[in-house]
Amino acid sequence: MRLPIRTAEERRAWAEQVALLFAREAGWWGVLRRWTYSPAGLPYEQMVVYGRAALMAQLSARDSAREWRDRAERVGAAAGRGDRS
Repeated sequence: MRLPIRTAEERRAWAEQVALLFAREAGWWGVLRRWTYSPAGLPYEQMVVYGRAALMAQLSARDSAREWRDRAERVGAAAGRGDRS
């Protein structure tokens, strides 16, 4: 059960935590992508498919992390102005 988030500071902290999770996910997809394309990685036919999938997942997670970081900054800026958003 998740407790309700009541204040702007709690929303900012939550967004920062989500951003960190997506950043970590992007990092691990990057590790998989680099291994896939390495000499010790997969045969060529599999490398093309799995490497591309890992790259797309890495970029998606990186974009999500950026969006959540931006959201945290907006909430923090709004809290500094006294907004209740």
